[in-house]
Amino acid sequence: MESKPNKLMFIFLYIIIALIVTFFIWSWFSEKEIIVKVNGVVRPDNEIKAVSNIVQGEVESVKMKNGESVSKGEVLFKIKSTELENKKNQIDEQIEYINTDNENLEKLNKSINDNTNYFENNDKEKEYYYKFQSYEAGNKVSFEEKNNIFSSKDELNNQKVELETLSKSISENKNLNKEGSTYSDQYESYISSREMIQNKIEQLENNKKALNEKIEENNKEKNKLNDENRKTIIDDKDKQINNQISQIDLEIKNNNEQLDKLKSDTLAQIKGSIDKINQNLNKLESTLSSLDESANISKDKNKTTFLAQIEEKINILNCNIKLN
Repeated sequence: MESKPNKLMFIFLYIIIALIVTFFIWSWFSEKEIIVKVNGVVRPDNEIKAVSNIVQGEVESVKMKNGESVSKGEVLFKIKSTELENKKNQIDEQIEYINTDNENLEKLNKSINDNTNYFENNDKEKEYYYKFQSYEAGNKVSFEEKNNIFSSKDELNNQKVELETLSKSISENKNLNKEGSTYSDQYESYISSREMIQNKIEQLENNKKALNEKIEENNKEKNKLNDENRKTIIDDKDKQINNQISQIDLEIKNNNEQLDKLKSDTLAQIKGSIDKINQNLNKLESTLSSLDESANISKDKNKTTFLAQIEEKINILNCNIKLN
């Protein structure tokens, strides 16, 4: 008699088959995971923002955190760059040099305008100290010439004052000049010539007076006479005396004219000397104006040159900064 199969065996068999079918279905439709070892870069789906620096160097510190949002202009990290520091120091030195140069230029302009060297002969200001010394040496001739002109002007003005005083002395017949001066001696010489003429006139006047007295005496004598012949003789004498008086009057007139001419000629000579002095003073003023104009042109030229040099240095520095 055949034995019946065990029900548990069938159940176990069905379970095995079901598991196998389920496994195949799952392996067919489920996602597979494959592990592969390769080199690569993981990139996000969004656009990548790369942060880089044009200066090479060692990163000293980072100012941001991982995943932190940053904005334009924020400091992300600090780099220590010896090359950049050296360039910065060079630029700072150039800027300091130009600022110092500008200050020295203004100081030099003031020195030139005030004709005083405000610079010290030391390492810091030595360059501009000798620049002013060079400028002063170049203008030394002009300064000496100006001083000579000023001295000449003073001398001419003094002469003019003394001549005007001499003219006033002659007009007022009083010596107003300084005692012992050349113009006081000239006045005394004029007075001496004047007195000589006046003495001559006075002598002629005395002679004329004596002749007139002689005529009066003759007239008195003639009035006492009855003799006509004697009267005629006296009349002839009076006639001769009158002729002498007429001659004396003519000489007195001539001497008075000489006296007036002496005064007018002397005053005219003084006026001519004053006019000549005025002409010389005008020439000196013109020369001074020319010297001042030349000096101003020279100063402006020097100032323009120095400013151009400074501007050129600044432009060169700006170009170097842009290149760096």
